[in-house]
Amino acid sequence: MLAQALWLQRFFGAPAADRLNALVKKMTELRVLQKFCQERDEVCKVLSQSSPAKALACMQKCDHFLQLLSDTACEGDCAARKAQLAEEVWGIMQSAKRVPRPKKHKLLLAILGILTAASSIGSLHTPSSSPPQFTVPQQVLSTMPPPSTRDVLPKHSDLYKAHVADAAAARKVQDNRFAWTLQHPKKFKAMLKREGYQPEAIEAMLARRRPLDFPTQADYNEFRNDVDAARQNIKLKYGLESLRFVHQGSSVAGYSSNPKKGGQKLPDGSFDPNVPNYLYNKAKGSDTDLRIASNDELGLLHVADALLKEGKGDINFKSGGGRETLVEPDDATKFFPELKPLIDKWAPRLGKLQVTIDTKPADANFEPKPWDTEIRKDSSFF
Repeated sequence: MLAQALWLQRFFGAPAADRLNALVKKMTELRVLQKFCQERDEVCKVLSQSSPAKALACMQKCDHFLQLLSDTACEGDCAARKAQLAEEVWGIMQSAKRVPRPKKHKLLLAILGILTAASSIGSLHTPSSSPPQFTVPQQVLSTMPPPSTRDVLPKHSDLYKAHVADAAAARKVQDNRFAWTLQHPKKFKAMLKREGYQPEAIEAMLARRRPLDFPTQADYNEFRNDVDAARQNIKLKYGLESLRFVHQGSSVAGYSSNPKKGGQKLPDGSFDPNVPNYLYNKAKGSDTDLRIASNDELGLLHVADALLKEGKGDINFKSGGGRETLVEPDDATKFFPELKPLIDKWAPRLGKLQVTIDTKPADANFEPKPWDTEIRKDSSFF
């Protein structure tokens, strides 16, 4: 009990002795809040369906909360920032309307318990400083948009190891790049215009009505219809309940979210990977990318098993990194020959059409990110 009290003192900043017991009782709720932030993707992603900006804010605030939580010397203003972040996370969760009711109820009650305890300390309601917001270097905040680039980090470089090889660091770069586009819309549009895109195409891409690799809406509608025809043929042949296609890559977002591509070298010699300046450009080799998976209980694993039994075991699966369930684009039509008409028709028109197939059931990692678009039959989704 004493250890818990001391821990809470570090967390809330040395509360009065007569209020300490009440705070100690909130240890369970505090762990739930910490668990929620550690599993932020599970709940925050729900917000991306209605507001990508809110989803990103949820992730960033949780990351900052956990960073402060690990600081054993945090007290005073630092403790106040923790309490304020807890309140902000609470507000964000209130807007997550589609969170499953049992899970949402449990989490909200737990966080409310934390805030009730925190409110007994007056200083926590009036922090002297605001929590740090997402920032980028001053050079990027200049009046001119950052220059576009086709730079790619060398695979064995220290920067590659820091921003790409580590999965958590890579996801942080992805989130920050998307945040940059939301926080600097004029600069981002100027970058795309400088790359040669017309305002109508830029607005259609930003609204996720049409990626940059399709010159007109009619072209994209035709492509979606062809995707759905391939989907129906595959589902019918293999007895699948679902087959999902996600359009990903720089043509959808306007820039590459791949942390090894782009970024900005600063005058002091440092490198900022969070600048989304590796823009989609078909003339410079950008591809059109689709990924496929199924929500079925076995995903597409039974299809892979059937192919092996038929002696078609020369399909190239991705190796390393725990992603051996992925069929590489070069072998997509070996796995699903029904994709061949789609690829043969559109690859010449798009420059290159790459399709990656995930044979395991679609999970959280497959879900479209805020910078992706899922191709569904229902055109009202677009």
